[in-house]
This record gives sequence, structure tokens and C-alpha cells, in this order.
Amino acid sequence: MLHKFGWIIAVLSLVIAGAAVARNTQQTIKEREYTQTKWEAKAAYAEGDWEAAEAHYREMARRHPDDAQAWFMLGFSVHYQGRYDEARQLFLDAEKLGSNKGLVHYNLACGYAQQGEERKALQELKIAMEVGFNQPDWAEEDPDLESIRMNEQFHKIVNQMREK
Repeated sequence: MLHKFGWIIAVLSLVIAGAAVARNTQQTIKEREYTQTKWEAKAAYAEGDWEAAEAHYREMARRHPDDAQAWFMLGFSVHYQGRYDEARQLFLDAEKLGSNKGLVHYNLACGYAQQGEERKALQELKIAMEVGFNQPDWAEEDPDLESIRMNEQFHKIVNQMREK
């Protein structure tokens, strides 16, 4: 009887070990697929292929809904396609997940400026500066902010960045 019991334990151990190996293999495959998607997203972004970048970053966000960077880069990809309202929401989602507040609000300013909403753009640029965005040269050169660059408030904000 004891001998049979030993065989049962041995068989169960092998089954459990096999299941663990299968599970780990499946996780490894998923991790590789995610890494591949991440590289494809970065390559598409670097090439300015915004539709492909969007598809890859969207897939990353679907697989890892808590990945702030995926949501942030998805926002960029959508922004560069001129879908500023959608990009705005994606940037805010990224902020909720811990993305850099200064960069989030800076990009909100860019979207509003692109839509001709000067007051909102300046408001977001000021918030960006208040929460840590400190790139005055970037703000002065960014084509997204061209529409507000001649505004006196814009220069005030940029000068405040320089003083920090």
C-alpha cells in the first residue's frame, strides 16, 4: 500500500512540475511578444509612422493597462495624427498612472495650441511649469506652440522657467 502511495505522489509531482513549466513557458512567450511589440512601437515612432506606433502602443496598453509610458506614448502617436482631443485624454490617463506631470501638461498645452485654444494652451503651459517642466528652449522652439509664441503670457511663463 505504501509503495502505491509513493507512485501516486511521484506522478502527481510530475504533473504539477509539468504544469509549472508550461505556465512559465507561456509567460516567457508573452514577455517576448510584449518586448517585440515595444521595439516595433519605438521603431515606428522613430520613423514617424504614427499609425503603426499607435497600433503598437495601443497593444502595449491593452496588455499592461498600468503601463504609464505606453499610455503616454500612445498619446503622442495620436497627437501627431492631429487627434488632439483623444491625445489629451490619453495623456491624462498616463498622468493618473504616474507619468511625468510636467510633460503631460506641456503636451496638453501643445494640443490646445494646435487647436487654436490660446487661453487653454497658456494655462496648461503654466501648470506644466508649476509642476516641474523646465525646458524654456524647448518651449520656444516647439512648432506645436507656434500659435501662442507671440503672446506676452507665453514669454512670462518661459522667463519663469529660466528663473527656476
